[in-house]
Amino acid sequence: MKYIFIGLSLLLAIVRADNECWSQTYALKEYYPCCKDQTQPVYKIESQIKFGKENGVKCTLGPYVPDFVDRERFDDTREEWNAFKIKWDNEIRDNFKQISVFSGDNESMLNFGWYSTEDTKPVIRFGTQEDMSDAKEFTGNVEYYKNLLIGSRKYSIYSNQVTVSGLERNNTYYYQRYIDGKWEKSVKFVTRDPDNFNFIFVGDPQIGGSHGKPNFLDMSKELTNDEATRNDAFNWERTMNKAFELKSNNPPSLLLSAGDQADDEKLQDYLDETQFSALLQPAVLKGIPHAMTVGNHEQYNENFRHHFNTPNSFTEIERSDREVIPGFNYFFRFNNVLVVVLDTNEPSTYDYSHTMKNAVTKYPDTTWRIVMFHHDLFGIGRTHSQGTYIVNKLRPILNPLLAKYKVDLVINGHDHYYSTSHFVSFDGVNYDISEISENKTFNNPKGILYITANCATGSKLNPRNDAKVDYIYHSNQTYTATFGIIDFEKDIEKQVNRITINYYDVESLDVTDGSYIIEKDLDYVREEEPEPECWAEEFGYECCLFSSMVSYVDDKGRYWDFQNGNWCGVTNKPMIINKSKIPYKPNKCWSLERGIQCCPSSIKSTSYINDGVYGVVNENNGIGFRYCGIQLPVISDIEPNNNTPVSQESTCWANDYGYDCCGPEIVKGNYIDNDGIWYQNDSYWCGLVTYNKNDIEIVNDQCWPDNKFKCCSPVNDQCWPGEYECCSPGTKVEYTDEEALWGVENDISIKPLNI
Repeated sequence: MKYIFIGLSLLLAIVRADNECWSQTYALKEYYPCCKDQTQPVYKIESQIKFGKENGVKCTLGPYVPDFVDRERFDDTREEWNAFKIKWDNEIRDNFKQISVFSGDNESMLNFGWYSTEDTKPVIRFGTQEDMSDAKEFTGNVEYYKNLLIGSRKYSIYSNQVTVSGLERNNTYYYQRYIDGKWEKSVKFVTRDPDNFNFIFVGDPQIGGSHGKPNFLDMSKELTNDEATRNDAFNWERTMNKAFELKSNNPPSLLLSAGDQADDEKLQDYLDETQFSALLQPAVLKGIPHAMTVGNHEQYNENFRHHFNTPNSFTEIERSDREVIPGFNYFFRFNNVLVVVLDTNEPSTYDYSHTMKNAVTKYPDTTWRIVMFHHDLFGIGRTHSQGTYIVNKLRPILNPLLAKYKVDLVINGHDHYYSTSHFVSFDGVNYDISEISENKTFNNPKGILYITANCATGSKLNPRNDAKVDYIYHSNQTYTATFGIIDFEKDIEKQVNRITINYYDVESLDVTDGSYIIEKDLDYVREEEPEPECWAEEFGYECCLFSSMVSYVDDKGRYWDFQNGNWCGVTNKPMIINKSKIPYKPNKCWSLERGIQCCPSSIKSTSYINDGVYGVVNENNGIGFRYCGIQLPVISDIEPNNNTPVSQESTCWANDYGYDCCGPEIVKGNYIDNDGIWYQNDSYWCGLVTYNKNDIEIVNDQCWPDNKFKCCSPVNDQCWPGEYECCSPGTKVEYTDEEALWGVENDISIKPLNI
């Protein structure tokens, strides 16, 4: 009877959508009337909905056509879908211990990761027998991550990581995980032919992304977060199963996902974890390694890097002071393919160039180089592709870097709209294109092929941008779930290595784009660009590994960039050059002349370059910020224009915070913090070298600026009563509270300063 009831509900919904004015009860945005004249010309199409106009008012034409994959609409999967709903409630939603089988450093290794609620040594058994009789145990690391509230119960969550090595190609293995005090059932894992294999690639599974879409069973209601996550979880599992069905004769060896695996970006931790549970639950993913990148929806917490055990992670990042570090750039080799994965939510020339350099240094001889990151560098989706973040921030960094390391293929997502570029090359200033076409073989073409994958679950499907661009060869929006396949083949007869790329509709398995065929001769050797000599070493600086922009041009016309808290000489041809004339004042704050303080030493990167080189200091717990000037490099063959001796040595404590110490003309300070006593006016800060009771000046009987602290009251130059002694004159301030200034003597205790 339950099945019949659901069927009747669907029938009523379909009849209502076709014969009644569905848009008057439509759950999204505005309500629209249905056009009285349904035969009139289409005025506009938005998300597949056709609009007309009557008496100047928009009205809908035809039945409702959804812009996402709503599983309730599919009769051919009705039985599976109903069974999945039960499984979702009972087995999947709250199973936060799903295992991740990540790619290892190379094809002979696997990186496992999972959550547990116990602080025990993680162990994986790995062997060739299903009964695990020949298994070897591999142990790893465990760390406490967070507390997670499930219902009314709070769980301690631990992140576990184990690396397994010694895998050989064309072999069958089994593995087991030890968790909750017992060994799980063994899982089969098969390695494939290293000369004939394939990868699945997808964009934005974004499980949960259909939340807020109209409920097909009742158009006046929206899908809840849980309903949407369940819907998209089923579609994700179906996408994976259909990919394996398509390649049943030669099953995939690796899954590449270009970010936004989960949808939640509102810091709803439980919801976000249900979406990761959905991501990892398909059975086929237990038998294939995957590699994923951080999407913009995953940048707000650290769930990504605690679920996934990424190989060769670049952890010495430029912005290590970030409150949240969701994941790292990393790389691995798989057979004759080098894969580099970048996080494009926090653009850093330093991080990207070091990751790329590390990758090609460790694996210089792979035939193919693939780079994957979330934001579509050469896409054509309406939502993001032409935005200033991509065009003005990411392209100047990534275009020359990808060209320098002769990348073959870039896989992106982000826009939920599919596109394939021509081959895009870069000369250091501008990009150029070499035309591509389907079903034609290109031997070692000039330039990079960029593919922007569509949404793998169909949870969000967006339209095309109207911009006229020359780099797009093909684009489409099928309004279905989709995936891509890259076939790698070593053709001995023709003496070439070949990749063939196709893109597929999940339900029909029809090709929606492709084939794109690229070949390289078996004896192909990539000619790397030689590293230029480092002229900056003459002045005691390193040269930038790579720079996308020039932050400073010195008086001799040399190019400098500021990376990871240090100046470095630019030796490559940069895309952006800051030619502003900045007063050359080594060890002095040039920006004070413009009313802006200089940056403390904790600032590692530039944030703004116009009339100078600026960083950003966060204030009010990251809610606000202010610009600060980055001090210039000390260059011995340039005369300073402030009559200050050029020296990199300084005994001034304020230099550690990007400031100078006060000259002899300033004898009293008017501001104090935990670092020391300062003198401040509207455009200048300096630190007092020593402290004593006369160093603080009370202005107009008021305390220091902003009344940040109470002022101390000297009592006949005596120490006030209390359990602490007073410090000797000249003791450095170590701590300030509302009662006093405090210092330390003989490393014994904190004592109030007698001022």
